[in-house]
Amino acid sequence: MYLRLIPLLVAAWSATAVAESGLARAAGQRIGNMTASAGDAITDHPPEWITIAPRSKKDCIAASGGILSSVYMRCRNGHQEHVRFTAKGRKQVLAERPIPLH
Repeated sequence: MYLRLIPLLVAAWSATAVAESGLARAAGQRIGNMTASAGDAITDHPPEWITIAPRSKKDCIAASGGILSSVYMRCRNGHQEHVRFTAKGRKQVLAERPIPLH
């Protein structure tokens, strides 16, 4: 009689243990996601476009190693960068474009 009840009890116990661990894990993930997003909102700054002004021929030739290449043209024409500064003050370049001609 008892031997027949043991598998049923084990199955019921394991099902509740799995359900409880799943609920605890889900609750922990939600709390972790909320605190992470709140911390990001406080520390990270919104992205912004900054303009890198065109430089002189002499400076651009030196920057490109004396070769007339895309590096030289980018330096000579200037460009804009879509950047975000992290909490540690590091610059992340998200996108780059030529200076718009209005």
